[in-house]
Amino acid sequence: MRRTTGWLCALLWLSMAAVPAFAQSKTVVVPPAAPEGPKAPVAIAVADIPLRADADERFAEAVILRAGEEDPTEQLSPQLDAVARSVDEKAKMFRPGDLRALPVMRLESFERHWKFDERRFARWQDSMRAATAPYAQSASQLSQRRADWEATQQVASGGNMPAALSSRVDALVAQMKAAEQALSKPLARQIALGRRANLVDARIQVGLRSVADAIEFIDSRLIRLDSPPLWKARQGTTDSDDAMTSIKNGIAIEARFLAEYGASDFGNQRALHVLQVLLLPVLLLLSWRARRARREAARAGAEPEPNDATTRVLQRPISSWLLLSMMGVLAFEPDAPLLAHQFAMLVALIPVLRLLPPQSTRLLGVWPYVATALYLLERVAIFFLANALVYRWYHLVLATLALAMTLWLLWRSRRQQHSGLEGRIGRAVHIAAWVSVALLVTSIVSNVIGNVSLAEMLNSGVIDSGYLGLVLYAGMTVAVALLQLLFGRGGDARLRVVRENATPLLTLIVRLLTLGAVIGWAVFTMNRFRVFRPVYAFFEAILTRSFQVGEIAISLGHVLVFFVSIYVAFWAAKATRYLLQEEVLTRMSLPRGVGNSVASLTYYAVLMLGALVALTAAGFKMTQLAFIFGALGVGIGFGLQNVVNNFVSGLILMFERPIQPGDVVEITGTSGRVREIGMRATTIKTFDGADVVVPNGTLLSEKLTNWTLLDKNRRIDIDIGVAYGSDPAQLSAILQRTALQTPGIVTSPEPVVLFMGFGASALNFSVRAWTYDYDNSATIRSDLVTRIYAALNEARIEMPFPQQDVHLRSVSEAVGKMLQGTPAPRAGDEEDAPGPKA
Repeated sequence: MRRTTGWLCALLWLSMAAVPAFAQSKTVVVPPAAPEGPKAPVAIAVADIPLRADADERFAEAVILRAGEEDPTEQLSPQLDAVARSVDEKAKMFRPGDLRALPVMRLESFERHWKFDERRFARWQDSMRAATAPYAQSASQLSQRRADWEATQQVASGGNMPAALSSRVDALVAQMKAAEQALSKPLARQIALGRRANLVDARIQVGLRSVADAIEFIDSRLIRLDSPPLWKARQGTTDSDDAMTSIKNGIAIEARFLAEYGASDFGNQRALHVLQVLLLPVLLLLSWRARRARREAARAGAEPEPNDATTRVLQRPISSWLLLSMMGVLAFEPDAPLLAHQFAMLVALIPVLRLLPPQSTRLLGVWPYVATALYLLERVAIFFLANALVYRWYHLVLATLALAMTLWLLWRSRRQQHSGLEGRIGRAVHIAAWVSVALLVTSIVSNVIGNVSLAEMLNSGVIDSGYLGLVLYAGMTVAVALLQLLFGRGGDARLRVVRENATPLLTLIVRLLTLGAVIGWAVFTMNRFRVFRPVYAFFEAILTRSFQVGEIAISLGHVLVFFVSIYVAFWAAKATRYLLQEEVLTRMSLPRGVGNSVASLTYYAVLMLGALVALTAAGFKMTQLAFIFGALGVGIGFGLQNVVNNFVSGLILMFERPIQPGDVVEITGTSGRVREIGMRATTIKTFDGADVVVPNGTLLSEKLTNWTLLDKNRRIDIDIGVAYGSDPAQLSAILQRTALQTPGIVTSPEPVVLFMGFGASALNFSVRAWTYDYDNSATIRSDLVTRIYAALNEARIEMPFPQQDVHLRSVSEAVGKMLQGTPAPRAGDEEDAPGPKA
């Protein structure tokens, strides 16, 4: 029976481990698992009553004292009231039906305001949970303990317990009830506050849905006529005072939203403020250094520096700081009030014109000034919202002016044949200008025939996207100039990584910044042309569509997140290993091989951590990962034994360190230098230039010869044969002296000359010398052999060499001997002639 129960529990655990991680299509808040019900009351054993009574009495007293203290939720009530006031203010000002009459910009600002309230409420909820959790836990424990003591009281009522213990039980039950009664008051306040919070949360969700529906309704009208043709348009009977009052109320709400957002601590506000504070003195210091360098150059009679982008940035530090600060607002605070973004764009107006690089004049001409003027005129349109007809005519005039200026700039660039238009960026600007012409023409026609919504969207989209592109172009110019100043001093950098890789790092950072700027501009432009929401919804539907694979639900978004996370983890692991090897570990006094092992183990640890993060980001739960790892363990047991063996061998190699990268080894007939030690295999580069991949298991199971394990000493052996009659003592002295005079041969231990014996034709000697330079041992050996040969020639000591005697006989003589039965020697017969012969 127990075995059957165990199998059922195991099957239940496996089924729970395979529960899908995400719901399909939409994000669904999955409720937490239902908590286990209270345990059945258990009567306390008589022997345990004294100790248990003391512990529970102390617990009840602590609960009573906590209930008498100030309720922490009382501090949360004003925070909830602030959120509720903001919600009520927006809900009373505009009913869901009235939202459809507002401009899209106002609706988007309302949506941000609702989301801001949602975030504030979520933070309040977290604080509420943290404050009420101790009270809920105390109530649960009180209930369970009281039930146990009541069960014990029933046992005592039967007369099976001493009177003293029975009275002690009665007192504990009464004290538990008193504690519960004291705890009920703060719990009641917390429950009431939670009910208010539920109402606020519901109203926030209704507000968000109302704004989203209004935006969707306005977007659906972009292809419909929403007004009479311009030649039939008349001033309506709408009260202008009411419209102006609505505008003022909207501005007041925006101002309050801006104040509330500034007072909060959401997003990256603190980090942005720190960067802004630190950036200004840095720019002022760089500007002061540049001016001092120019004055010194002028006194020295040097030529002035060219007026490039870097010089312009250093000459105008305040403008550079303002521009980068305002771009930081757009980048670090994407959910900030639209009023803050509009203010940032207006503040950046003058710095943009002052910081454009000189070469932009050939590329853009006077277009930056035209784009800035159009953006200012487009901002003025807010003052005409109270009069729909005037507002319509204003956008028509503005679109016509923008079209005329764009056509004039295109005609001017063609006439002057700007060389900037010949490059890739120039062609992109040229194409963007013609696209703007087409959109502006469409805006004018739409305004005239009665599609005011489409006309306003196209006109604002062209002007705003053009101006933002100009801001990003100027901002990238400042950022690149500062990066060039930073990396241009790479030779003075303390980090070797910066000194040796300044140019690649600069290129990488500039590319990343450019990519971020392009993506930001594309998102802004798509949003201004009202296509971002449908495109986002389309891709969201594709990426969140789930597919069932057995018991696991997976989507394309999960797969994409997984691979992106793996790529980031791989990049982070490589960067970590490189920094450890090049900067951190090289500055420490570590035993041989420890640095490489630490860097490699850190690399694989970061990879494994990244893989776990990728799996978690892809939606897998820990129970599912346990199920997957269990299945992987079964696969390892059957088919991946060699892989695991090599993996474990790689760990042993890294901990024991019998070889390290750079060692010269010999194994299974392969000799070469170790290039890399991986977790599964080690790469050895042979002296012929081939790369040999050796499994780590082979390195541990086979005989391994490491020529450079402890040092780089190498013994050089040279065998020499000299002619009989040579003086061995003289020869030994010559060989030893020659070895000592050879560069690379060490004196300790001294070279040794050994008389090995008598050969067939020579006296055999052996020279054994040591060198500490293993890498150049072949060159040293060659030099030593050359010097020995020269020394022997100088001492006139002959070295024997094999000789052959060829005996030639006539054909007739050979035939005669053959007839007589005597074999004749054949031409080419060899006869050894030992020793040197004249």
